[in-house]
Amino acid sequence: MIGGHPYLVKLLCQELAQKIDNTDEILNKASTESGLYSEFLRQQIHLLKQQSDLD
Repeated sequence: MIGGHPYLVKLLCQELAQKIDNTDEILNKASTESGLYSEFLRQQIHLLKQQSDLD
C-alpha cells in the first residue's frame, strides 16, 4: 500500500505503537478522510493541483 515510502512507514509504526488496532484494520482505513494518511494525501493533491501542465 505504501511502497516503502519512509514517511508513511514511520506514520504506520507510530500508529501501531500507540494503538491496539491491528495492521489490517489501520491500513484498511488509512486512505480514507479520517485515516492515517489523510493529511499526507491532501498535501499530495494540493501539490498536484499546483502543476499547471496537469490542467
